[in-house]
Amino acid sequence: LADGDPFTDMKGVLQNQRLLNGQAYENMDRETMRTRTKQTCALRSYDRLGSTVESASSYLQEGDAGGILPGYVIAFLAMLVWILNVAKELRDVAELLFVVLALPSTSELAVEGSRFSVRHVVVGATRVQKCVCISC
Repeated sequence: LADGDPFTDMKGVLQNQRLLNGQAYENMDRETMRTRTKQTCALRSYDRLGSTVESASSYLQEGDAGGILPGYVIAFLAMLVWILNVAKELRDVAELLFVVLALPSTSELAVEGSRFSVRHVVVGATRVQKCVCISC
């Protein structure tokens, strides 16, 4: 992160692709005299790059595409839901870590409950067992 902009190399690659492929004379449409880059920007290119540009612009509704919510709002809501899910998972991990570390250290695993009981309670564990539980 201390090196500055991490996308410097990517910008160079994309510029080279645009100059060497998009502006190349071999890739020019002879009927309209438009370069491949110009066709892609005008949404007249039907290759993979052109379809990606068209899909992205219609999703973000940069044009005459209609919908209830613009694409950037839907993307923001999806990111917000993801962040809340990650926060909940981190909280669950922290709670489990606290519970395992709060168990008393014993010389062997200590479990309460009868042979016929469905419920068993761990009341103590060795340090190695705690480390194994935390690492899994």
